[in-house]
Amino acid sequence: MSAATKQEMATRYGPLGTGDRKLDIPALGQAVSLERVLTWLGIDFGDVAPIDGLQITDNRWAIRFYDRYDQSFYALEFGPSGHIVRELRAHLAEFSDDPEISRQFAAVMTVY
Repeated sequence: MSAATKQEMATRYGPLGTGDRKLDIPALGQAVSLERVLTWLGIDFGDVAPIDGLQITDNRWAIRFYDRYDQSFYALEFGPSGHIVRELRAHLAEFSDDPEISRQFAAVMTVY
C-alpha cells in the first residue's frame, strides 16, 4: 500500500478516531457498539481493535479498525445486510511520519 491509501482513508472518512463509537444499523435493531458490528461482519478476531465508525448514506456504513497481526489500519464499507462493498488498508509504516497516531492509538497497537 502507498501513502495514497492513508490519504484516501483520511479524505473519505476523516482523521482516525474522529468517527462514532456506535453505529445505528437497522439489521441489528439498534445503535450497537463497534465490537458488535465487527462480530456481525465476521471480523471479531482477538487481534482486531475497533477505532471508529460512521454512516455514509442511508444504506452504507464504514468501520475502521486496527489489525495487530498485520499491523494495519482498515476501513470497511458495508451495506444493510453486512456485505462489504469497499476495503481500504494502510500499514502502520504509512503513519510513521505522524507521532500523533502512535500516541493516540498506542493501546490498540499493542501486540498481546
